[in-house]
Amino acid sequence: MKNELNLNLLFSGLKYISKTNLIKSALNSPNLTKCVNEFKVKLINQLDSTGKLGDSGISDEFLTNIANLFYDLKACDPNFCYHLSKSFEQRSIITSQLQSGVLWIYYNNPLINRRRRKIVNSSCKIAINRAIHEFLNLKENVTNIAKFDKILNNLKVVGYCYKLPVSSKARLTQSIIESSEVFKLCFECSQLLIPMLKALNSLKLDSEKIALSMCKIFLKHLEQNDLISLNEVSNVVKLMNNWAIYIVDGAKYVNCLTILKQLFENGDYDYGINTGSTIKLFVALVRLPKSEIAREFCKLILNKIGEITEFCSNSDLTQLINAISHYKKSDPSSDIPHLALLLDSIETYKKYEHKGKNIYN
Repeated sequence: MKNELNLNLLFSGLKYISKTNLIKSALNSPNLTKCVNEFKVKLINQLDSTGKLGDSGISDEFLTNIANLFYDLKACDPNFCYHLSKSFEQRSIITSQLQSGVLWIYYNNPLINRRRRKIVNSSCKIAINRAIHEFLNLKENVTNIAKFDKILNNLKVVGYCYKLPVSSKARLTQSIIESSEVFKLCFECSQLLIPMLKALNSLKLDSEKIALSMCKIFLKHLEQNDLISLNEVSNVVKLMNNWAIYIVDGAKYVNCLTILKQLFENGDYDYGINTGSTIKLFVALVRLPKSEIAREFCKLILNKIGEITEFCSNSDLTQLINAISHYKKSDPSSDIPHLALLLDSIETYKKYEHKGKNIYN
């Protein structure tokens, strides 16, 4: 009973970390690592303490939740996967429809064999067919949008465990394209954009039409959502930067960020509607690894400094100044366009907000 209580307490703490922004700063923390390792030792000891693992006092549901949690924490080492897979196989958890963390744990079992691989492949096929069905039905029943968080998170795992056949890839791509208009209407009031991008990255779907839809959804999100966080914008930008898209006209691959930049160049985004979001986008771009597309995109936004600083708040202006400073340090040869406008905004900020004090001190 004491071990079970300790497991529940540790599990609750780890789950809280995995569901908050704390995970970003804590993932490499020695304290988190110690807590994760302590949980693993206690769990494995309890599973191995009885002859039959199903009699260990741990329910199937709790074990499934553990698998999902440790997938989120990226803490599924081979030894842990082996013990959980061994426990799964003595319970009713292993079926032809493994999902999310259970699928990942089972796939990464170091003793995976032909029979186990067939179960993984079967689970992935079922997940893909279900996703295709739900995407196609979305046009007729918009309320199904509530299901998609789990579907997309599962598809992300499927992409790492299974290589899509050409026919399945084509059907899944077409189903997403057909439902994209519904997603444009629904994404503003949901948190599905990042899970969707993660799934598309994982599955290596390289459709230009899907990428264009995702970019337009993101731009609309930037313009209309005053509460969008820097962390959310950064996650989207990173995912788009890593997502390879096949451009039919040029017969070449580019990253999705290139398509987003083209929309900016074509005037599909109004810089002045939500200046705070625009500045968050610039900060996210500055934080990316050095690349030509990131540099060009930053310069594109800097060319609109007049529109951005005209109505931005003082806190946003401070964030912009810090980002420009970082941008200049990483690329000393670059010029900052419209620097006079920025300096004028800074002087106004100093005069009315800081009463002449140096804001850099």
